[in-house]
Amino acid sequence: MQNKAWTTKDVKLLKELAGDLHVDCISIVLGRTPRAIAFVASREGIKTLRHRQKKRYYAEDVADIMEKFASNKTSLEVAKEYGTSSMSINSLVARAKKQGFDGYPKRK
Repeated sequence: MQNKAWTTKDVKLLKELAGDLHVDCISIVLGRTPRAIAFVASREGIKTLRHRQKKRYYAEDVADIMEKFASNKTSLEVAKEYGTSSMSINSLVARAKKQGFDGYPKRK
């Protein structure tokens, strides 16, 4: 695999995404390996999310996500808002359509 040079635009996007998304998710967005993302982030002094934490979604969150989909937002846009991957959002939506909101706890 040939190394692709980092542009100023790539580094700027990395800085924007670093606080919200895990290195694995950023690698998908930028089309680079997680190792490359971590290396450049370190070189540029950008803090990244190192450990993926399982996010707990409440029924209200799922309803909000479903509304965003209904208003034609993409799964990537919604994922960025929630700090997760578009794959996680798509799984969440599929589960909600199949099981309904009863599978998610209510916020107290």
